[in-house]
Parts: sequence; structure tokens; C-alpha cells
Amino acid sequence: MPRTERALRVCHIIGHLRFGGAERQVVNIARHMARAKNYIVCLGEPEPGGLSGLLPADVEVMWMGLRARYAPYHIGKLARRLRDIAPDVVHTHMFWPNVYGVLAATLAAVPAIVTCEHGKNPWKTRWHYYIERRIVSPLAHKRVCVSQDILRARRDIDGVPANKLIYIPNGTEMCTPVFSQPAGCYTFGTVGRLVEAKDYPTLIRAIGLLRDKGYDVELYIVGDGPERNRLEAEISALRLASIIHMVGFQDDIHSWLRRFNTFVLSSLREGQPMALLEAMALGLPIVATRVGGIPDTIAAGSEGLLVAPGDPVLLAEAMEALVLDEGRRTALGRSAHARCRADFSIQSVGDRYQELYQSILDQHTDATPAKQ
Repeated sequence: MPRTERALRVCHIIGHLRFGGAERQVVNIARHMARAKNYIVCLGEPEPGGLSGLLPADVEVMWMGLRARYAPYHIGKLARRLRDIAPDVVHTHMFWPNVYGVLAATLAAVPAIVTCEHGKNPWKTRWHYYIERRIVSPLAHKRVCVSQDILRARRDIDGVPANKLIYIPNGTEMCTPVFSQPAGCYTFGTVGRLVEAKDYPTLIRAIGLLRDKGYDVELYIVGDGPERNRLEAEISALRLASIIHMVGFQDDIHSWLRRFNTFVLSSLREGQPMALLEAMALGLPIVATRVGGIPDTIAAGSEGLLVAPGDPVLLAEAMEALVLDEGRRTALGRSAHARCRADFSIQSVGDRYQELYQSILDQHTDATPAKQ
């Protein structure tokens, strides 16, 4: 059957499906790209739990079980897997899956190769930039950036040719907004991995400042990660354990978001946070830091309050402003919800990916067709 008469076969390549923004976006795309047959290849070992349970039965997840990150023979193993799948499109996510994925997809003669850049990756060395310029960029047909901030970094710092770059934001499921606020103690909440980049200590200190001013507030931190023990120690040292609740990884993010009066992000750096989009989809008022792709996602003052990173006093002042003004909370939530529906629904983002895939394939009509 000609490719134009059947669903596209799209294979996503990523390291794992643990709780994380990039992983959640892969799951969202696979769930909502109705006109494509989706596969997900995870480079790591099979893991219990995680996000794979959120996928429909027709999305096949495969685990490569790769352990040594730099072993060249892994590329051949992945290429053999791709020949078995015979996708029309390989779409890779994050640095090492990008490297392995574009090489393996090239060996397997996949017609369309797309990478996705979910962050600026400040840990990169000259060696990583060399790999980007010599391997990833020449072999990928397009390199998607989920924020304009990332696109600028790829172009100006990584040296990726501008004609290889395209901006497609993350997308989220739209849902019934919760403009009415939960009563009682004022609840702030955040969602994300417990890692240094999220700067939870600043948020913890901001909650302490509000407590010291006499406000009846509490904070829920939804997520897990390597910083958990350090954060718990800080909460205990500041005597905030009675009002700050670390609830770990949770499958149903929306049910937790609905408990919050205000959603807060205190990050030092971001791509385009999935948790931010999910809060916008629910119509929550938002306080966030002015970093990464956040200013591209939410207009300061009209769709949320943005502050400089790393300053608990500024963060507490913005949070206090929303505690005191219910009308402003409602207005911000409505505007954020409308912006999310207009620009960041997973349906519209899925359509943009479908159009990108098809445009690449249309330019490679002489490529070997995928297996039927």
C-alpha cells in the first residue's frame, strides 16, 4: 500500500519513560496522533511503573536494554530494530537518543529523521557540540525546538544551521478549567522532578516567608528525584514540615493540580515545562520564574506572574499578591487557559508534527518505502 494511503509509521526514540517533561510529551504525542501508527523505543532497561501505563494498547513500547552509554555497537543493534519496525519517521528525544537515533535511522534507511530539543543542556562540553555539528545536524532532516529560547541556543551556541531548526511547542490535553478556588487553607502546588534545576529551596523559603507573615498557606510538591533527601532536610531545618508536603511521583497529575489555589514554578532553567501547560489547561493562576521557554509560554502580567529566579523574597511577594486578590487569580487563570487552548493543545501540536513529517517525506519520495 502506498504511504499516502495508510497511516504513517512513527518511531519515537528516548532513553526511558520515567516521570519527566520530555517523556510525558512523547506519551502525549503517541496518544493523540490519531493518523499515525506510533512506536516507542526506549534505550534503557525495562522499568516497572513510569508513564508506559498511560499509553493505549496500539502503541508498542520496546526496550533496548542498553547500559554502556558510549558503546558504538549499540547503534547497529538499534538499526536492526528499526529495520524490523520499518518506520516512515524516526523522531528522537534528548541528546544521546538523538545521537544513537540519527545514526541508526540512517543505517536503516528511514525516510524521515527528526530530533527534538527539550532543553538547552548547560552540561554540554566541546565534545558534545562536536557531535552535534558533525553527526546529529547533518543526518537529521529537522531539529524541533520546544521553545524559541532553545531554538536560539541551538542556532547561536550549538551552531545548528537555521534551515534545520523548527519551533513546535509542547502540547497538553485540554480539560474543564477550575476557575472556582478550593476553600480553606491557601494551597500552593508544584509538579516536577526533584532536581537542582527546579530550585525547590527558593520555593521552600518563599513559603516560609509567607508563614512568618501570618498567612495560612501550605505547599504540595509532586514529584521525585535525587534531591529529595536534601529538600526534606531543609524543610525540617526551617520547621516547615507541617505545611510542606512532598507526595512523590503521582500518576494522576490533574487530580493534584485541582487541589491547588495557585501553581508555582521556581526553576533556574527550563525548556517548556509540561507541568506549566497542564496548569494552564486547568485555568490555574500561575507564579513562575522568568527563565527558558516560560516567557514564550505565558505572558507576564496578563496570563501569570513572572519573577527573576533564585530570589525567595520576590517569589513570596508574587505569591502573596495572589493570596490577597481573588479577582486577579480568576482573571489570570482564564487568560492562561485561553492561551493554552489557542497555542498548546496536544491536538494542534500533533497536527503540526504530522505536517512536518509529511513535508519531509514529500521531499524524499524516492526513498525506500516502509514495510507494509
